[in-house]
Amino acid sequence: MDRVDGLIITALPEELEAARRAGNGVREWRECDSGARMPYLIGQLAAEAGGTLTIALARPARMGAPPSPRS
Repeated sequence: MDRVDGLIITALPEELEAARRAGNGVREWRECDSGARMPYLIGQLAAEAGGTLTIALARPARMGAPPSPRS
């Protein structure tokens, strides 16, 4: 994959699944890196001006920021 035009990031698995089911014009979601630590979905969306936009849908592997080192 060369380019992603839009990225949707969800916090919870339930949100990711809801976005996937809603679709909102995405023809089909394709799973990428399913065996990896941070899998994501890619879909094609018809653009109003013609052509298509590539949309990625993902969520972080864990919630929150890593702890910062103490000084």
